[in-house]
Amino acid sequence: MDNKSKMSLGIFLLLTFLFIEFNVENNTVELQRFDQYFLSLLGGSVTNTNIELFKIVSLFGSPLVSIGATMIIWLWLIAHKDFFKAFWIISIQLSGSTVVEIIKQIVARLRPFH
Repeated sequence: MDNKSKMSLGIFLLLTFLFIEFNVENNTVELQRFDQYFLSLLGGSVTNTNIELFKIVSLFGSPLVSIGATMIIWLWLIAHKDFFKAFWIISIQLSGSTVVEIIKQIVARLRPFH
């Protein structure tokens, strides 16, 4: 993928994010319809097995596991004396986690259902 394609994709994704953020902040009817549509699609698939499966999936996406995995990779890079990559991976993890947490606090959207 060339740089122009990457830039176009990045702009598209940013505009999509801003559109969704606008709808969340203003609690628009379209967002409520969107939620209801997907809830109706998923409503029949809510089982104890699926709930347990998604708990495991969300655990692997949690900040604790993500930071823990990053620390393991960081230690491995330090042990192999690749200090530049070690610094780079910690910088990316910390800056990315910070941005995600700031956006989560700004948006603070309630879950559509329990």
